[in-house]
Amino acid sequence: MKLKEAFSCLKKELDSSQSDNKVFGSYYYLKQYEELHETTNNLKGVKLLDWGAGYGHFGFIQSKMGKNVQAYSPVGDEYTVYTETLKKLAQNGGFDYELTKEPILLPYDDNSFDIAVSCGVLEHVREFEGDDQKSLYELYRVLKKGGSLVVGHLPNTGSWIESFSRKKGRPHHTFLYTNREIREKAKNAGFIIQRHKRYGFLPKNSLAYKMLKYENKSKVFRFGADLYYGLDRYLLSRIFPFWSQNHLLVLTKPE
Repeated sequence: MKLKEAFSCLKKELDSSQSDNKVFGSYYYLKQYEELHETTNNLKGVKLLDWGAGYGHFGFIQSKMGKNVQAYSPVGDEYTVYTETLKKLAQNGGFDYELTKEPILLPYDDNSFDIAVSCGVLEHVREFEGDDQKSLYELYRVLKKGGSLVVGHLPNTGSWIESFSRKKGRPHHTFLYTNREIREKAKNAGFIIQRHKRYGFLPKNSLAYKMLKYENKSKVFRFGADLYYGLDRYLLSRIFPFWSQNHLLVLTKPE
């Protein structure tokens, strides 16, 4: 199944939900994850760990695209909407999930996965009494030799969006990463850095929520979303990487 077909399946699942996570079914929001899905889908192997799975939207789409997904969440069953959505998507998406309150150690054997994905997770583990460096050690351990770890939506220290949000008292990340810091942490864990870029110069989250109500009403909505994200991905993020919001890394465990 191709990405857009998988997204359509996700949208149908979330449209039937009464919770506020339907924004993940917005075409505008899907564009935020498009490059991450493309990157992950092109990696070798099918056994995938969605580490810090959140609502399960990323694992759902990857499962529909042919990956054998194991979702893992370190926050237990304390967030009702959060975990109930994950459970629903896992059941209807055909993947397994694990809910624990263990912030570091993973309940999997060594060399278990071809691919691991950390999408907007690594920067939060210290908020749950975890340790980002130790988490990278664990992800390295459970990957097979030659396996890959994709780290996306990792907040960049130089981000103008993060700086603006802090000054305005809006939601922002507690922990940000410089190029040097995240590369050192990856190498300390034993990984080889195959790819590293910064992306996301234009603001997106708040706009995605605002645009949700127009998605099915405007004929030009998708064209506008494609134009906005295309401008960001192929032009502005390349011109202004230092001020872009996120890091994207593809890391490999040596053979």
